[in-house]
Parts: sequence; C-alpha cells; structure tokens
Amino acid sequence: MNGVINIRTSWAASNEPETDFALYLGAVGNPPNPQAKWWGRTPPYSIQFSATHKRKLKKLDLVLGGATVQLRSHNKCEYNDFIRFYYKTRLKINSQLTVGINGNIMPQHDGMFLIWANTAIYVPFGGDIELPTSSLRAYDYLWFTLDPHITYYDKKGGRHTYHGRIYSTKFVTSVPKLDFYDNAMLNTNEYQYSTKIYEICNLVAGSQINIIGIKTGILLNHKGITSAAYLQTDLDLGKLNISKGIRIEGFSIDTTSGFTLPVYRIGANLQVNDNTYLRESAGQGFRVPSITEMFVFENLGSLNILLNLGLMPEEVWNFELGVKKVIKGKKLNVMTDLALFMSDTRNQTEFTFGVYSFDYNGQYYNNMLGFRSINLPHSRTAGAELSVNGNVKMRNIPITFIGGYTKKVSLLILLIIKI
Repeated sequence: MNGVINIRTSWAASNEPETDFALYLGAVGNPPNPQAKWWGRTPPYSIQFSATHKRKLKKLDLVLGGATVQLRSHNKCEYNDFIRFYYKTRLKINSQLTVGINGNIMPQHDGMFLIWANTAIYVPFGGDIELPTSSLRAYDYLWFTLDPHITYYDKKGGRHTYHGRIYSTKFVTSVPKLDFYDNAMLNTNEYQYSTKIYEICNLVAGSQINIIGIKTGILLNHKGITSAAYLQTDLDLGKLNISKGIRIEGFSIDTTSGFTLPVYRIGANLQVNDNTYLRESAGQGFRVPSITEMFVFENLGSLNILLNLGLMPEEVWNFELGVKKVIKGKKLNVMTDLALFMSDTRNQTEFTFGVYSFDYNGQYYNNMLGFRSINLPHSRTAGAELSVNGNVKMRNIPITFIGGYTKKVSLLILLIIKI
C-alpha cells in the first residue's frame, strides 16, 4: 500500500537484432562466531545467468529470454533453484491498433524453514531432515502466466488499452505424511482510457476485475472476486504539475463481500528554479486480507501456523514533503534530496508469534502456540531521509556515487505538516 515498483523489459530499439547475456556470482563469508559455520570448504553461494534476444520482424516486435538461478543459503538446507523462460510479442495491425501476447513459464525447487533451532543459528528447528517434526519444508513449483494486451487509438486521440493475465501456480511439498497439492488460478482483466483535455489536463479512467480460485491443499477450496474503478487527472501548468485520483473497490471471498470507501491521492511538483524542485504527495490505501493470511492452518514440526477468519482490512494514510536540488558542473554533477514522510495505518496485519484460542468448523482450539496474522489497532512510521547521488570525472575516469541517511523525527512536526 506504500508504493509500487513497475519493472518492464524493453523492445528492440532498431531493425538490428539485439542479444544480451548476464552472469552474476556471489558467495557468503564465514560468520564471526565459528560455531555458526555449519558448512565445509564450499561456502554458501549463488549463481545467476540470463539471456535476452530482441528483434523486429516487419510489423512484429519479438522478445525471447530465459534465466536460471542456483542459490545455496547460509541457512542450512535452504536453497532455491529455478529456470524461467519468457516471451513478449507486439503486432502492429495498423496505425491505430496494436495487439500482442506475453508469457512466462518457470519450474522451481526450493527449501526453507521458518525458525532456527534452539541450539544453533542458521539451522532449522526440529532438525535438518525433512520429517513432520521439522520446520524444514521443500517445495516443487510450476509457475505459468499468459498476458494478452490490446492498444487502440480512436479518431479523437483517446487511448484505449486492455491488459489481461491468466496466472497459474501448482506446487507440492515432499514432507512425508504431509503431502499436499495446490492449484491456484488468478484471472485479471483491466480496461483503461486516457485522453488530453485542453492540452493541459490528462484524464485517465479505468476498471479492473480479478477472479481467484484455489483448490485442495492446506487452504482447502476458496474462490473470490475483486473489482475496482478509478479516475485520475494530471494538470500541467508549466512549472507546476498537480495529480489527483480516486479509486473504489469491491471484493468477495467465499461468503464475505463488500465495498471499500473511496480512497484518494493528490500530488504536486513545483519547479522553483532551474536546479530546485519541491514536491508533495498524500494518499490513502486499502488492502483486503489475503486468502493465505485468513485460511492457512498447518503445523511445522511442533510449531503451528494458525488461521484468522476475523482479520480486518488495512487502511493507511501516506504523506511526503520533499525538496530536490541539482548541482551541475564541468566534472561534477550532484543531486541531493531531502524528504519528510509519514505513514499512518489502521488494522495493520502482522504475522505474530503467541498463544491463541479460537473456534473453527465447530471445534474450539484452546491455547494454541504458533504464528498467526493479527490486526494492530494503530501504527505510525515517520521520519526524514537525505539522499545524495552523482558522478564525477577524475583523470577522465567516470566515478558514480550514491548515499543516504534515514532518521526518525518528531511526530509533532510531521503532525503539523499533515494538518
């Protein structure tokens, strides 16, 4: 609810095909405490390799790629191995219409545990052999996505886009006597319309629907639907830019359904001079508990993962006020950024260890020891952050640097700013 990172792979920039390779190697050093070193001569390590091929075929843009990872963690028996293949297509039908389909497939095998042993760090609680008494689990996954997309420009300059996704996950755990098989499916459909109004305002409106289904396994059978509608306007007033938006959502999980209150956001950016910028951002967020948080009921050795059917949705207010200063020289370029921020949350969900009692399926569970997702009535995070980055040339050698510092500041100051 506090931010979104959007990563997009590029298309071929010219008619010449492009092929890129990347290799990453990493290793973990020995811990200061010799007793914590459980491995022999070969330290924990990671190997990552990826390849991407991009090209244009007349009206068709094509991207093919793959990646593989082998990771052996400093936590004993934790590992992650996967191979991923993906493709992207974009076909230009005419000057107004573009269609395409993207896809991924990834088999994965990993091992993990939730808690360390009492007698040693980096070692799974209950032993490092995969038995029901151990907190160690090994999983085999198969991930699959299929993403159709359409873009159409009408005669008035409006832009219509459709993005869909079929997302499937299948996995099995190999722990004896606890074998389970899960099949989860998500179908997402989003339509968006954008247009310019009087050359100074960009209007964006859209709707989205998600259909969720889970069959068998520790989650039992569940289904749900979430829907949303949103509207945003962006004003370009020269040195001042203002963005405002509103969003409302509806949800249904099994027999529980409802609508959220509208959530709002507003942001502004002011260019004070050629090198100084001021910005402000305030917005609300809303998150419905996930099926995992509400319905997982399982044991990991002598530990329990407990369900909570009474989880409430999270609500959050975010606020930020910042200033950015750019300094440009012949050999030195520096950008400094100072920001005050605050995040105020109601019913924040936390995965917490404790002793819990509850009713489920007509049975009362008393003093159960384990982890459970619970709501915190009220939480607040506030602080100031200073970041500096830039580049300099020393004897024609380019050097890039980056640094930052974050500190908690008085809530009273931020409360005044918020008001």
